[in-house]
Amino acid sequence: MAGLNSLNVSRPPLNQRASVFMLCYDLKNFSRVAEVLHISQPAVSKSIKAFEEQVGVKLFTRTKPLQPTPEAALLYNKLRDITSDLNEFFEELRIRRENLPSLRLGMLESLSVTLGVSLARELRKDHGDIAITSGSANVLIPRLQNRTADLILTNNLYTNTKAISRKRIFEEPTLLIFPKGYLSKHRVRIQDWKDLKHLPLPYIGYWNECGAGQVNEMFLRSRGISLIPDIAVDCNMLLTTMVADGLGWGMARPTVIMENQNFSDSLDIIASPEPIFFRAVYLMWISKEFDAEASRLAKLIKNQVAAVLAPKINEVLPGVTLNINVEHQGL
Repeated sequence: MAGLNSLNVSRPPLNQRASVFMLCYDLKNFSRVAEVLHISQPAVSKSIKAFEEQVGVKLFTRTKPLQPTPEAALLYNKLRDITSDLNEFFEELRIRRENLPSLRLGMLESLSVTLGVSLARELRKDHGDIAITSGSANVLIPRLQNRTADLILTNNLYTNTKAISRKRIFEEPTLLIFPKGYLSKHRVRIQDWKDLKHLPLPYIGYWNECGAGQVNEMFLRSRGISLIPDIAVDCNMLLTTMVADGLGWGMARPTVIMENQNFSDSLDIIASPEPIFFRAVYLMWISKEFDAEASRLAKLIKNQVAAVLAPKINEVLPGVTLNINVEHQGL
């Protein structure tokens, strides 16, 4: 057999065979090793034989007790040093993980499904523990004010708390959704926002205490339109389900369509009239508490929106684009 200097180790040194070898070196008995590992004695013998073939040297003289060869002693000492170094390294990693800061991030319900997974994966690289919760803006902002969330990703709502800072992350256009086939069957054309008032189909809108409901109402008022929902809901899934079932029409953002993609085949989805109604999404935090973290997180979220969310939206809703912007604004 070749000498130890010409080892042909095709696997990492601390694989299962190496572990069996080290235990055999310590106990000097295949049967005792088998008992410790809860495997058969022939399995131990087979593992050692395979390991000898792998490293290219004979490791034991099969006597009772086992007699390690000089090459086995060299290999054992080397593996023991490697094991010690690895254990120290693993302990350093554990301590580093424990010392990483924790982060509590709240985000809009429509973003949690489409963006939550990719964000969690990235955030885990620099944070020990993370908590991602979802809800509407009227739920998220009180969490921020009560310090039960460190930062929130939400649409822009007026708040009396001037200590809240924000960064605009992106804007998404509002879409109009109808039951499948309704527009062609009834020859409906929406050319102006005021045309929506004359639709015979009931308007399914968000409850006015929801963030989306308040944002929609503010925009419609700016166009001189008073549009009270015939059916008011407080969650995206309920709205899209009702429209898909033919109960009425509604307004939805691309992220809402993505969140409820199972219903997209049951909907007619069209662009809103001019001027296009954009819903802005902001990263918000208590001023001076998370300024540095917010700046870093805003860049991360923007990158995730561009790399993950925007392509998914364009795949399902061709031609629909997001405006990505991270300019800082105060409330």
